[in-house]
Amino acid sequence: MNKIQPIEHYVSPGLAEEIRSITKSAVNFNEEEFFLRYPNLNVYIQDWTQNSQGLEFISRVESRGFPLKILDIGVGDGHSSIYLGSKSHEVSCVEPSYDLCKIIASVSSRFEVPLKIYQCTAEAINHIPAKFDLCVFNSSLHHCDNPIQALRNCYDILIEGGSVLVLSELFQRFYTSKKSFHRALSKDPVKMGHYGGNEHVWSYTEYKNMLKKAGFLKTKEYIDFRNFHPRLALRELIDRKIQDDYVHSDSNLFLRFIYFLLMKQICRSKFGQLLFFPVLKRLSLVQISFEGIK
Repeated sequence: MNKIQPIEHYVSPGLAEEIRSITKSAVNFNEEEFFLRYPNLNVYIQDWTQNSQGLEFISRVESRGFPLKILDIGVGDGHSSIYLGSKSHEVSCVEPSYDLCKIIASVSSRFEVPLKIYQCTAEAINHIPAKFDLCVFNSSLHHCDNPIQALRNCYDILIEGGSVLVLSELFQRFYTSKKSFHRALSKDPVKMGHYGGNEHVWSYTEYKNMLKKAGFLKTKEYIDFRNFHPRLALRELIDRKIQDDYVHSDSNLFLRFIYFLLMKQICRSKFGQLLFFPVLKRLSLVQISFEGIK
């Protein structure tokens, strides 16, 4: 099994709660049962490589050439890191939950995918003794207590010309507030689709400003994969269940489908992108991925 390398880091009350929530499912990890369900690498990563978040991740990384030295940050159970390692990249991954690190180590050993596994937060990655071509936050920056510090750490450990990717993040829509988000999260974290711990939400403008404050004066933006594929986005919403109950009502799904269709037309039209897209971004009504270049 790959060695887990702990790095000293601060654990906030929110992060401690998140780790406790994750541990409830991770602590019962049974290798024998797990690898009966996932007998080979292709079966293990199949679902991840076919969902919208995984496809967004793949589309932003695979266009950069091979091999890269990559730091994958806040990886959860490690599907993204295992995928990258299987594509001959030199991959280091970061995850604050020791129980999840153990699962990643077991999977990487079983499928012979070399990884360096660091148990810490993004706010502590400046203590990793390496330089990277690419740092990736895949739906993980919003778990950071100090996102500017996390991004600044990436700036420091990237080579000149290296990039940080911020993918599949939570966006605070213009008609909501942080207060209402956290109230809903505390009331029913499972329904919100989160761990019930260290969750934060920011607007499009706030993400842009955080990158600049961290030193990334040159940035790029990408329209998220799901905006071009409304059927896939809708199917994921339709299939989402909590304890065998569907999360979204028929009326909610209908409205979401109309939204996805409109986004597809706008995103695929030069006129739509010129006329509507700047406004949609400012209102945080469209999913955007960010790249900061050192």
